[in-house]
Amino acid sequence: MSPKKLEERVAVLEEQVQRLLSLQAPKPGPMDWLRSVGMFTGNEEMKAMDAECQALRDSERRQARARQGRSRRIKS
Repeated sequence: MSPKKLEERVAVLEEQVQRLLSLQAPKPGPMDWLRSVGMFTGNEEMKAMDAECQALRDSERRQARARQGRSRRIKS
């Protein structure tokens, strides 16, 4: 590749990088979370994930309650 072509390609890449760096993400507003409400309504994958998470929480809750019932040994 000739040095001239390489310099042109580098110049184009530098312009693209500058353009990308100049883009600023919009600052979130205080109520932006409202846009996500209802986003996954009716989504079967989310329903399955919710059910699995609920089962895990229930299992951990049962384990924690079972541990509370046992007497604790105090080491001295």
